[in-house]
Amino acid sequence: MQPGWSKRRAVVFLDPCGSQVSWETLELLAKTEKVDLWYLFPAGLGVTRQIGKSGTVHETHEASVDRLLGTEEWRRVLIKTEESSPDLFGVAPPRKFRDANADSVTKYMIERMALIFKGGVSDVWLPLGSDNIHKFSLLFACANPSPAASKLALKLARAVMRSGSRGRPK
Repeated sequence: MQPGWSKRRAVVFLDPCGSQVSWETLELLAKTEKVDLWYLFPAGLGVTRQIGKSGTVHETHEASVDRLLGTEEWRRVLIKTEESSPDLFGVAPPRKFRDANADSVTKYMIERMALIFKGGVSDVWLPLGSDNIHKFSLLFACANPSPAASKLALKLARAVMRSGSRGRPK
């Protein structure tokens, strides 16, 4: 930590173009214990759209989602495998499918961020996009571990999210 930061705080707004923000960036912000983060997370564009309905993901897209979410575990969480009926030759290959939408991807990211942001992550988010398509989720995280600071920050964030969702179709 830089000298002189002991009594300072910062607010960071991340508004990436697509999935440009890496997990490593979030880790660095969380480690400061000084940052309140507003993150326009590309739940629909950066994650859901990269996974085909059949559960297939192009290898370059896999690497992008790995970098964005900071883990390969998303494959197990967002892509499901189930047994299929045997074919004419008695072979029953497992069937893979996407088990994710922008809301479930957002919930997953909130769980991931809660692992590193000691002040907490709001469980309320604002879905954003155009043409009633949930492309982004506005997320809030507090790096400050102080109970008083995080309680106030999360309360404010929830109020902002709820006021922003008024009049939006559900």
